[in-house]
Amino acid sequence: MPVSFQGISVSISLKVTTTMTAEKLNPQDEIATQEEIIYSNMVQHEALLRLLFKKRIITKDEYLEEVKGVSRTIQQRHVG
Repeated sequence: MPVSFQGISVSISLKVTTTMTAEKLNPQDEIATQEEIIYSNMVQHEALLRLLFKKRIITKDEYLEEVKGVSRTIQQRHVG
């Protein structure tokens, strides 16, 4: 299933359950794939943004401006 967010497109086909836990990993348990981690992070990010917008803590415009600023800062670090 192709997923796109903020201009980043990832194609994945998997079943993911997202839980936040403090339990130690069992060495026999399967380690999450990179795609599962990306998908989980994207879902959590989207949920957090929706709450911030819904509670009117930030606006979408404020968020997008901050994303642009962070992106510029990261690009400048890689260039210089």
